[in-house]
Amino acid sequence: MSNRNSNISSSDHASTINNLTTQFASLSVTSQGMVSTSQLPRPNRTSEMKRINNKILQLIKRWKLRPFLRGNYRNSNLLPVIEIAQETFHWPDHIFQQRKQIVINLYDRREQQIQEATILLENANLDQYNEWLIGFGRAPVPSLNQANKAFKNIFINIYDLKEKLYHKKFDNLYQLRNYTIRNKLYYPLGQAKCEAIKIVLKHIRGNVQ
Repeated sequence: MSNRNSNISSSDHASTINNLTTQFASLSVTSQGMVSTSQLPRPNRTSEMKRINNKILQLIKRWKLRPFLRGNYRNSNLLPVIEIAQETFHWPDHIFQQRKQIVINLYDRREQQIQEATILLENANLDQYNEWLIGFGRAPVPSLNQANKAFKNIFINIYDLKEKLYHKKFDNLYQLRNYTIRNKLYYPLGQAKCEAIKIVLKHIRGNVQ
């Protein structure tokens, strides 16, 4: 977290809280200081990254690529797999080239999701953290230090957080780990460099989400 974000003046703190008053006033607060989530929207959506992974799985089934895969299908590069499968299936050239382009586009979309999540977390300021906290039914806080502490007990995948899918939050790390592994919603360890990303992410089997 940069010093620019950390060294926020008291007047900035007051302004931040005031800006969130309208959003927060409509939510009821429990005796434990938690915001009731009964009024929060719970859209039946999934993240773009999860939709991409599901699309990859559909293509593997549709194109009958499973026998040509090694290990986990979502971690496999499908381009060489398609080339190997072509030696067996002998698809017409235009079909073969079309399928290669579909795979390239999917991987480009995956990379875009990673980059968007990275930029979001690297540039997160107090206003952004408080928007997230309110989305999770928490009260806004006056400092980044308190926001960081609050996020240590919030269990959500980074790609769901990016799209503000607050209903995807889990009660504990075990549930988040299972969800992340099952859907292969990992974040590359090598890109988790700023403190904000490390705080929001949870380490799962030696990898960051």
